[in-house]
Parts: sequence; structure tokens; C-alpha cells
Amino acid sequence: MRKADSRGEDASRLHKIVMQDQWLNIVFLVPAILFFNVAAAIAIHARPDFFLLRRGHLRLIALLGLGFVSYLLYVIRAYTKLTPLIAAAREECRAAEAVHSS
Repeated sequence: MRKADSRGEDASRLHKIVMQDQWLNIVFLVPAILFFNVAAAIAIHARPDFFLLRRGHLRLIALLGLGFVSYLLYVIRAYTKLTPLIAAAREECRAAEAVHSS
């Protein structure tokens, strides 16, 4: 949603929340995933015996799974909060279009 499309209070609030979430993803989530992958690659290269013989790869899999489940819960919670704002913003948009078209 563009800022110019945020005509009403609900749409502006929705835009603000979405932008904050996008910046959180850019500043925290993407670097964290990159760091985890680089750290895992370095660890595997430095200690291949641990990952091949002592099932260390299962720890990496568990960490990835935990990360995916955590992010999924975050997204579900975020969309649950956004749903009423989306509906209100759409209603504001429809009301504004009705005023402009008459």
C-alpha cells in the first residue's frame, strides 16, 4: 500500500504498521538468517566430524525448525492484528470512492 493511498486514519495506521514490520524484517530478520547460515557453514567446515559422525546436523535442523515455527507464529499473530485494520481501510477507501464518484 502506498502512503498516498492511505486516505483515512485506519489506512494510515495500517500503512505505519506494515512499514514498521518491513523495516524490522530488513534490519533484523534478514541479517539474522544470513548470520545463522554463515555461522553454520563455518561450523560445518571447521568441525565436519561433529556434524557427520555425532549427528550435529540434527541440532542445525532443530534450530532451523525452531526459527521457522517462531516466524510462522509471528506472522499469524501479526495478520490477526492487521485483519481488522485491513477491513477498516478498505471501507474507508470504498467510502472515499463513493464520495468522489457522486
